[in-house]
Order: sequence, then C-alpha cells, then structure tokens
Amino acid sequence: MRAAWYWCTATWGSSWRAVLTVALIGGLLGGVALGAVAGARRTASAYGRYLTSVKASDAFVNVPGVLPRMAAAQPITLISQLPGVTSSAPYLGMDANPVVHGKVDDSFLTDDLTGSFAG
Repeated sequence: MRAAWYWCTATWGSSWRAVLTVALIGGLLGGVALGAVAGARRTASAYGRYLTSVKASDAFVNVPGVLPRMAAAQPITLISQLPGVTSSAPYLGMDANPVVHGKVDDSFLTDDLTGSFAG
C-alpha cells in the first residue's frame, strides 16, 4: 500500500495538467453539443412560426391579366367559390425593371413586386 501511495503522489505532480486539460475539453465539447441541440430544436419550429406570423396561404393562384370575355373581378369570384377554399384575397402584382443611369437594367434576378389588398 505504501508503494501505491508513493506512486500516486509522485506522478500526480506531472499528470494533473493532463487531467485538467481532458476535463476542460470534455466540458467544452459538452457545452457545444447542448447548444447545438437547443439550436436544432428552435430551428425545427421556426418555419411553422414564420408561416403563422405572415398568415401564409396553402395555395397561390395567379391570374395573369384580363381573361377574354370575362370581367376583371370574375376570376377572383370563381376561384373563391371552388370547393375546399376557406378564405381568399385578391393581390396586386407589378412587374418592372429598374432604370439605372437612364437605361433599363435587366440584370436583376427578380423584378416583380406582389402585395395583398387585405392588410
């Protein structure tokens, strides 16, 4: 027993740094893992919260312009009367290209603006 005690006290002086390093690295990795799990849980519910906050539709129907032999508001009325439609709202869309230095610039990725009548 005396030899084991002597060995522990003799080697503890040089190995405590290694034990402390392993403990600190283990604690750091555990903290990072817990942070990653918490972030993943929050991210999993983020899209649903976003859709709720913007009151997103299940479907978006685009009627491009005026249809022949039909009043401008008639397609909106016909779509809103389809089976399974619980609510509907018309929207206003505008397609335009920006003018830069007096010339139309076609290099933009998107050039449309869409907004809803209902606030």
